[in-house]
Amino acid sequence: MENLIVKNHAEVLLENIGIDFGKNLKLDGSDDEKIERLIREVEPNELHTALHLEYIFSADKTDANFQINKKIAVIAHINYPDLIDKCFNEYIYNIPPNIDVFITTKGEGNINAISAKIKGRNNIKIIVPQDRGREISALLVACRDIVLNYDYLCFVHDKKSHKGSQRLMGQSFMDLLWENTIKSGEYIKNVIAAFEREPRLGLLSPPPIAFVFPYFCVGLNAWGINLHTLRQVMDKMKLESVIKRTSHPFVLGTSFWCRPNALKPLFNPGFTYEDFPSEPMPADGTLSHSIERIFPFVVQNQGYYSGLMMTEEYASLYLENYRYMLYKTVNHCLKEGKYKTFMDTPKEEEKWRVFYNKFDSIYIMGFGVYSSACMNFLLDQPINKFRGFIKIPNLPDWELTFPLFDISEIDFNQNVGLIVASSNVNWDKLKCNLNTNCCEKIFLGSYV
Repeated sequence: MENLIVKNHAEVLLENIGIDFGKNLKLDGSDDEKIERLIREVEPNELHTALHLEYIFSADKTDANFQINKKIAVIAHINYPDLIDKCFNEYIYNIPPNIDVFITTKGEGNINAISAKIKGRNNIKIIVPQDRGREISALLVACRDIVLNYDYLCFVHDKKSHKGSQRLMGQSFMDLLWENTIKSGEYIKNVIAAFEREPRLGLLSPPPIAFVFPYFCVGLNAWGINLHTLRQVMDKMKLESVIKRTSHPFVLGTSFWCRPNALKPLFNPGFTYEDFPSEPMPADGTLSHSIERIFPFVVQNQGYYSGLMMTEEYASLYLENYRYMLYKTVNHCLKEGKYKTFMDTPKEEEKWRVFYNKFDSIYIMGFGVYSSACMNFLLDQPINKFRGFIKIPNLPDWELTFPLFDISEIDFNQNVGLIVASSNVNWDKLKCNLNTNCCEKIFLGSYV
């Protein structure tokens, strides 16, 4: 059989504009044996890149000859009372009437308001989940018994931020999810048509948000502190998938279209509400955050591939936003003298490796994108030397699933190393509080 090799995309970009062998593979079933091998052997994000699994659909027109003759359901989780009108008037009322719609919500006010909205619409029903686990438990627990009855399934949820300057960011995130899942009846039909054409297509998700701070870094560095927990969940479910720390999840936001069979293992293990953290939920590192990132790996385990979907309008928006962010990022890197080309970025990891080899225990001061990348590197090594995070004076503590220490608790007389991974650390003041020998045990990250 032909030898199929998926190159590192950096190597592909050195040769051309990014066209790999994938352009010659047919996804309509003609090359199913080759596609099946790639699904089994290649990390989902790398396969997504190699096969160019971006799907851009019109929201205004569709193939007039295409008829929906499958069992299809949309599950929409609505939590916020002030978003009910928006969800229905702009999206849910656009869903074709031969598609079943389930609204998961809680609270008497929400139930009464939604009941009034769906009066006379026999295809829309309300499901009331318990107040634990948010949208994830609504899907995996409250709706578990109905999901596998359908050929195709959409899940989408509302989103909101209560933090002053981030309110518009929460709105942008919600718009991204709903616009690119159930924008219109025509868009929905085009999505279903893609699944009909490609028998190995298991899941389509909106692209990760990456055009407002702080989501720019989250969307492009999506593991956060969740890689370790995700692997534990995968092991518990006995799933076989290719996971790489250096290849980040490309599906975020827990909104998607799928073949339910592609996600069947998520509905089989019997998640309960008690498996999820009670409110207030920690900012990161919980079961919910792991499941948000797990979908492409479950899909791979089931023998399917995953892709990203968006409307033509969002595709244009994303292209321009990525061009702008790339220009600004590259310009900054060149000014700082850190990276001259994208091929220089692995050098940062080599610095971590040298530091790792020196010590028996390593702590990280700071919490964010850079610190979580450092942590994931440490957890990925043969011997786990990561012991926890160090508090930064005068900054609020994060709710973390990993230990959090004050720097006074660390005995630097032992073979201990510290990675400073935050620009909020006063380096001069930190040096004054430590002796000279301690300073030799501290690694300053490039972004500090």
